[in-house]
Amino acid sequence: MTVVPFKRGGGEPPREAPQIDRESLVELLRVFLTLSAYIEHEHDLHKRVELYGIANRMGAVLHPFTPPKGAA
Repeated sequence: MTVVPFKRGGGEPPREAPQIDRESLVELLRVFLTLSAYIEHEHDLHKRVELYGIANRMGAVLHPFTPPKGAA
């Protein structure tokens, strides 16, 4: 599998769409869901805010690999 690097903050658009293998996607989703559940039980507001930021960044990484709404 080819790794497609991307550059934040502009520059040339990527020549290829990002790709991820099925096992890695499933693992990333598992970690995201586990983190989301953990955030719900965190009582320290400062930690909860930090974890929420991490979850948002993970969601942004997952977004290109999720099917559009209504897709089977």
